[in-house]
Amino acid sequence: MSPGVSPSGSRPGPRLALIGAGAWGRRYLRAAALLGADVAVCHTRHAGDDAAWLAVHHPGVRHTTSLQAALEGELDAVAVVTPRASHAGITLECLRRGLPVLVEKPAVTDPADLARTQAEARRRGLALHTGYTHCHDLTLHQLAALTRSLADPNWRLTWTRPAPGTTRADLVWEYYPHVLSVADLLGGLTGAPLTAHAVDTPGNTARVEAELPLRTGRGHALVSSTGPRRKEIRLYDGPVPVAVWRDRTLFDARRRTVSEAPEEPLLVQLRTFLDEVTAPGDNSLAWQRDRTVTNLLAALDTATGRAAPPHPQSHPQIHTRYEL
Repeated sequence: MSPGVSPSGSRPGPRLALIGAGAWGRRYLRAAALLGADVAVCHTRHAGDDAAWLAVHHPGVRHTTSLQAALEGELDAVAVVTPRASHAGITLECLRRGLPVLVEKPAVTDPADLARTQAEARRRGLALHTGYTHCHDLTLHQLAALTRSLADPNWRLTWTRPAPGTTRADLVWEYYPHVLSVADLLGGLTGAPLTAHAVDTPGNTARVEAELPLRTGRGHALVSSTGPRRKEIRLYDGPVPVAVWRDRTLFDARRRTVSEAPEEPLLVQLRTFLDEVTAPGDNSLAWQRDRTVTNLLAALDTATGRAAPPHPQSHPQIHTRYEL
């Protein structure tokens, strides 16, 4: 597929269908505009509000409430930024039309669906990316390099965001894809059993903790929908503090230096995907990460449900303890 023309008509730009125009979809649209993409938007929920917002902020963007209409015409790629339950179906529809796909995390909510989407992309030779946005943060890559240099690396990720009504399943499927992809970057996920601890907290909120299975070092994550807003990783070499990462900022305690990511990770993520659309690369490592992450998410979802499964130890991916 050849590139299209940017909205200004001044230079070539990729032709992108953006499926979903919620809060995160709107950030995708902003990033796509910065990259000079020619975007068609499909907004399926709150159509009136979405249309009004698009008219004010992106008056030149074509938009529709029909997925079929959004996928008609000449396109180079699709970004799927819809509720998680719809990811697998929309991704398959796009791949079957011969369109490369960047799908927001989680890629799917069922490992069997991931096998189908990857098989379709492989058969057609198409790029298929999952939106692990944090992994495009330069400061996290610097933290990963620090981790590899340590004799006894161990880290704790804490992510709290006040969000009443956020269930355990929401924490697992909306937050833990980022947690697990970051864990893979820092220490390499193995897919071995992990230990999880979930608890309901006041105000219809929840907390999920996990010890993460890594090839290198040790990693602990705590994700909660109550408490003061906080997202950080504290890295240690044994008991010795080494660094603290806080969303695009890294403080190196040994060198007493502070680094900041020069670009928004979402912008880097979308540009990386569009570059691969025009020059396809080897997806095998990324797809293996997707399989590992999806299997662990499915296991974590089972383990942290309100009712314990009859035989939690029988699941090959996870050992659990409960506080219900």
